[in-house]
Amino acid sequence: MTVLNKPLAAVYALRALSVIFMVCALFWAFRRLFDATKFGAVYRHKLPHQILINVILVSIAIGITTGGLPVIQTFDTVTVFQLVRLKLLTYLNLLLQVVIYTMVVHSWQLKQKALELEMSLKESEISLLRIQTNPHFLFNTLNLLHSEIPERPELAQELIFELSDLLRGTIAISDKKRILLSDEIELIEHYLAIQKARFTERLHFSIDIGKESQTLHIPPMLIMPLVENVIKHAISRTINPVHLDVKTRYIEGELCITVCNSWPEATTPTFNAGSGHNNIVETLKLEYDHASFSMNFVNGISCAKITIHHGF
Repeated sequence: MTVLNKPLAAVYALRALSVIFMVCALFWAFRRLFDATKFGAVYRHKLPHQILINVILVSIAIGITTGGLPVIQTFDTVTVFQLVRLKLLTYLNLLLQVVIYTMVVHSWQLKQKALELEMSLKESEISLLRIQTNPHFLFNTLNLLHSEIPERPELAQELIFELSDLLRGTIAISDKKRILLSDEIELIEHYLAIQKARFTERLHFSIDIGKESQTLHIPPMLIMPLVENVIKHAISRTINPVHLDVKTRYIEGELCITVCNSWPEATTPTFNAGSGHNNIVETLKLEYDHASFSMNFVNGISCAKITIHHGF
């Protein structure tokens, strides 16, 4: 077998390092290109898919760099079988390192996602507390009760029950990661009943919940901020009647939630994303692989739409 002097051994070592560097650089470039495609988003969260994709990409990178690490020139004392075995072992070693790398990165991503989800849940808890202790909401409700007690005591009593049920319901779901969609709709009904008594003929609302969607579990406070937004930015800014419509449908694995309201003024309403909308976007991003939130204004109707593709 050939014995290499030190300078020649150093040359082969440098060649080996350069090939490894080229393989890593090509793999990184291929991975970035793949992540930029729609397939990268689809298979991003599944470990078996990630391992398979990375193995394929690194194999392509090795193929481009002329089949892997350079093999030292030998005489006939080293058989062809040994050469093939050396290349195969080198290739398998690189694949094993890629698999380990993929598992480590995937584990780190899961931990990051769990941390972000925990932070999002904290934001939801804060939103729930805001509903419970919102001074303007409580102040307006108490003022409404004060004015109705002398003239319509039955209505005042009913509003006290509605407020009590609303606060009790928000406390009950404040520490939960998932709640029934029907439970959040029940809170919305209590909230709108109070607002209806406050705005009387200026507010008309309808709630249409599909039978298939009632038993689905969703993150808490996913719909309520949209309803609040209509009260705050639509009804409070006009003296004309506004119709609010809440609708949910679940068809073939897709949950669609829409909160729409009419706009009786001639001017086009402006939309500024607030903390409620940002919380919805972040929650959807963290909780689901395929979900979206959008808002539009067409023919005097403003609509907020949540779409979730999920098996539930």
